[in-house]
Amino acid sequence: MDRKCGVSWYGNRRKQIEIGEDVNKFFSKNCRNIKLEIDGKTYYAKLPDSFFSTCKHIRTAYDRVCKNKKGKNRLHEWVVKNNVKKARFDVIKTHIEFKLSKLE
Repeated sequence: MDRKCGVSWYGNRRKQIEIGEDVNKFFSKNCRNIKLEIDGKTYYAKLPDSFFSTCKHIRTAYDRVCKNKKGKNRLHEWVVKNNVKKARFDVIKTHIEFKLSKLE
C-alpha cells in the first residue's frame, strides 16, 4: 500500500510530510510510536493527538529512541538535503512501520 504525499512547512521553518485525510487507514490511535525507514535507515516518531484530527502530517523522524533525549530530528534534514517536493509513503507494517522515499 503506498501513496503520494506533499511536503509543506510548519512552525519555525520546518518541513513536514502531508499524509492526507484517511490516516485511520494506516495508523492507530492506540499505537502512536512508529518506525520510519528513510534511505535505508530506521527512524522513530510519536504521533501527537492532533495527527488524528487536524494535523495529518508527519513532522519528526528521530535517529534514536530514548526517554529523555530523542536524538536529532532527521525528517526536515532529509527533505531539504534531497529537495523533496513529493514523497512516496509506503506501509511496511500497518500501524507500526512505514517507508518514505523521494518521488520528485
